[in-house]
Amino acid sequence: METEYDVTIIGGGPGGYVAAIYASQLGARVALVEKDRLGGTCLNRGCIPTKSLLRSAGVLQQARRASEFGLEIDHIEVNLPQIIARKNNIVDGLLAGINHLTLAGNISIYKGAGRIVSPTLVKVNDEEIPTKRIIIATGSETASLPIPGLDLSGVVTTDEMLDVTKLPKSLIVIGGNVVGVEFATIFNAFGTKVTILEMRPFLLESV
Repeated sequence: METEYDVTIIGGGPGGYVAAIYASQLGARVALVEKDRLGGTCLNRGCIPTKSLLRSAGVLQQARRASEFGLEIDHIEVNLPQIIARKNNIVDGLLAGINHLTLAGNISIYKGAGRIVSPTLVKVNDEEIPTKRIIIATGSETASLPIPGLDLSGVVTTDEMLDVTKLPKSLIVIGGNVVGVEFATIFNAFGTKVTILEMRPFLLESV
């Protein structure tokens, strides 16, 4: 006999996994559906990895000013593969924490894209999940801009930039809001020549 859950949550990002943990703490039988990694954009492709890269960039900038503090550093070199590895270790460590919490809460994890068949039934791949309630916490995904040439070699998204292991000599960032300026700051500190393209009069105008 299939298990009927009190609540099934579609999406394992901050909204989804936190709701799952709270529901389990209140005694509910919980199913959590996620097609990728738990943690969502913030943990895997957003806030956490970019802050790790920013930290490396900040340490590099401080090292370059070491002489102002009476310290002499003969050689400073950007080891991008090691910087990316550090970022991945931080993300993986936090992900392990989320996995531990879901395991401790006896939350059932279903890997795949969830489809709502009825108000009391969710389907993941070929598996049916009977449920009393459904929470939709699917979050967002990267939007593709209507710009000719986006399919050309060398044009990448922020997701791909988080895993580059070879430092580009130059970089054009389309968009001067928070994410664009953040990536521009990181790679400029690493030694890349960065140009930001922004249609509005000022950078970070919507902040």
